[in-house]
Amino acid sequence: MNEEPARLFSGIPQVFFDIIGRTIPGIAIFAGVAIIFPESHSFAAKINRIGSSSTFSALVIIVSALVLAYVVGILLGGIGYLLHDHDWKEWDLQRLTRELVASPHEVRSGLPLLYDAVCSHAPEAGRRIAKLNAEVHLCRVLMWGSILITSGRVLIRPNDSNTPWLSILTLAAIAAAAWVLMRHLYIRRRTCLVNTAKFLCTAPNVPGAVVRHIEMALESLAATSVVRQ
Repeated sequence: MNEEPARLFSGIPQVFFDIIGRTIPGIAIFAGVAIIFPESHSFAAKINRIGSSSTFSALVIIVSALVLAYVVGILLGGIGYLLHDHDWKEWDLQRLTRELVASPHEVRSGLPLLYDAVCSHAPEAGRRIAKLNAEVHLCRVLMWGSILITSGRVLIRPNDSNTPWLSILTLAAIAAAAWVLMRHLYIRRRTCLVNTAKFLCTAPNVPGAVVRHIEMALESLAATSVVRQ
């Protein structure tokens, strides 16, 4: 009786990540392009005329725009991860590549293991961390999308007397605010992950083998912090 609602709610973090972390910032990037590049207005007017011709055309345009925004969110998130690779090493965190070890019993990077353990044995905390992941991705897309748009505008038309400096400064402020918020979310995510993992070590329903791996992962993070200091 309770399996269907549980299965339904289990997919909410993934949907939330797709909407908040990818689609919404992708739409914001499109809006930024429209503001910074006035020549895009004529293209938008043509699309508007096509959409006004029939309900089906409008539906196709809306769906296509959402899909494009989703793709832009994915691509910019990946680019931002490569250019600003602090997702696993910032605040004394190991790099994700350290988890790729030869022996399955060797734990070098604690974060991926801790996240999987939390999602498996503390679903509510796992959903909270998934929400934080989505917000981190949103900030990353907004930050690097704003940087790329403003840089592209200045580089493409360096001597343009009609450069929208106010809009460029606004996007620069958005990028700076996204960077500050992203660092705050890093701390919140790490704190939630580590604290929940510590609680799991004392939970009676967690298998002993899982507890031992969690303890090794926590020790790995602590050792990394000492080395970096």
